[in-house]
Amino acid sequence: MVGKIKKIIITGGAGFLGTNIATTLLNNDFKVLSFDNLSSRFSDTNVLKHKNYQFIHGDTRIKNELNIEGDFLVHCASSDNYRGNIEGDLNVIEFCYENKIPFIFLSSNKVYTNLVNKIPITEFDSRYVLGKKTGEYTRKGKPIVKSKIYNQGIDESFHTDGLDKFIRSLYGASKYTGDIFTQEFNSLGLEATILRISFIYGKYQFNDWLSELMIARLLSRSIKINGGGKEVTDALYINDFRELVLLIINNFEEFKHKIFNIGGGSDPSFTVSKLEALNLIDVLDQRAGLNNKPSKISFKPAEKHEHKIYLTNLTKISKYWKPKTVVFAGFEKKYHWLNENINWIKERV
Repeated sequence: MVGKIKKIIITGGAGFLGTNIATTLLNNDFKVLSFDNLSSRFSDTNVLKHKNYQFIHGDTRIKNELNIEGDFLVHCASSDNYRGNIEGDLNVIEFCYENKIPFIFLSSNKVYTNLVNKIPITEFDSRYVLGKKTGEYTRKGKPIVKSKIYNQGIDESFHTDGLDKFIRSLYGASKYTGDIFTQEFNSLGLEATILRISFIYGKYQFNDWLSELMIARLLSRSIKINGGGKEVTDALYINDFRELVLLIINNFEEFKHKIFNIGGGSDPSFTVSKLEALNLIDVLDQRAGLNNKPSKISFKPAEKHEHKIYLTNLTKISKYWKPKTVVFAGFEKKYHWLNENINWIKERV
């Protein structure tokens, strides 16, 4: 039984997700301990100033540095270093288990292999679409596409096993390791919730593909895109995700020992390809009256493990929560925030 939660530890607390979650918790009268090694670019700028905020410079990969106290933990720490992820995740899981601290493990949609790519899709000018052409057309002459399977996206029962022939990235494998160990420790008495998150974007974020596209446009710089640009992801605005994390903390008995796939969902208003993102950025630039010089875009082949389409099936979590911010509105907020901070961003990129 989870008692009254007052002080929350956030590992990776100075990262994109951690900083946003910390802001929401502080606004809701929680105390926050932000634990971060500041290795991510720009993370040193995300250390907050608030009477209920404490920052500790530490590394989850070094277990004895997790000599910290709190009533709850949100594990956001992650990197591209798969070995570091595994070490850090196991240390945090054991720390929470040994100290009886309930926690949220932020896993990833990358735990799902490229078996996802076996779902039938149709290629259009700017994106892939789930399903096959029906032979019917809309009044505007656009082919009607329907999918008989996974038309609402990937749910929590989708295969995570490679079945001897499907693969995931090393990053995905490392997150899957933490995901599995969290499940196993749950069976031993740990109280944890696992969130397999898709693409999340917003304020305090600099290192993802969307930030790179937007910053390149604002600075008129060239950029390379992995894949052909038609690959599609659902996109979740950070404010919507912050609300979900707060909801889980305040109602943890409802969520503990469960796994949820989290993202924008299969509604087209919450999905985007990189080609569509480029067009949206052009529109946002014009709406802002900036008229920056378009970036020179080049493409390189996608890795074999990449998903051509990944949409989150929100059926399980929708009992409690649904995203609100459509892609265009969220992208506009992010673009404006980057533009407001572009001068000091320019000094670091």
